[in-house]
Amino acid sequence: MPYIAGLDVHDILRRSPLSHEQGVESIVFLTTLVSIGGGIRNHLKASSRHRHHGHVTNTGIAAPSGKNIGEKQQVPLSVKILGPLAHGFIFIPPVMYLAGTALGRLQQPDWLYAFSLPSDDLTVGQLATVKTLAAFAHFGVLYLLKHTRKHFRAAKKSEKPEVPDKGPYSVVRHPMSSAILLSQTTFALMWWNWIPLAGVALTAGYLAVSLPHEEQVQEHDVATGVQYTAYKQKVAYRLIPYVW
Repeated sequence: MPYIAGLDVHDILRRSPLSHEQGVESIVFLTTLVSIGGGIRNHLKASSRHRHHGHVTNTGIAAPSGKNIGEKQQVPLSVKILGPLAHGFIFIPPVMYLAGTALGRLQQPDWLYAFSLPSDDLTVGQLATVKTLAAFAHFGVLYLLKHTRKHFRAAKKSEKPEVPDKGPYSVVRHPMSSAILLSQTTFALMWWNWIPLAGVALTAGYLAVSLPHEEQVQEHDVATGVQYTAYKQKVAYRLIPYVW
């Protein structure tokens, strides 16, 4: 019998008021809750920084109103249209999953279950293993995001404006965007559902049009434009090493 701190694990599981499926779903639920809670907290912190440090110019550098920093780049219409949709798809499906699963007592509601991935060839145990491993993988993605933000903030806090090029930034030029795609993919496996995969497709489409524009803005930045051009030559891939 396996014991943890002197406790019989099998006996605890037998006495648990939750079914096996509810136990697995509780792991997925808590992982999703931690993820979306952290995302909302980071968004609120970023909004607070913007309020305290003034507006941000099109080059991404905070500056007094009217100061000319770089050449203004027009935002493509496709970015304006896809941006709100992609950002909404990052937050809305997890919130809907949390609400529906909580009301269903740690069971996915019928409307969400209708979009389930095929599972005919998987046993209950195999599906539970996939969901649990995906939850652990999602925590790995959250660590990647935290590590990436650390390097981003370090570059922004330096005496001179710098382009972050260490840690995940030494592998791809937009590791935060890569992490978002990975998080949506792990959501699909955790929930065993098609909906997050639709989010992956939408986010990828948005990034395909927004990242070239963002990089063009960076290259026109009078403070870091030359540095960013050199960085692009050093790190060849935007999102996925050897692919994109």
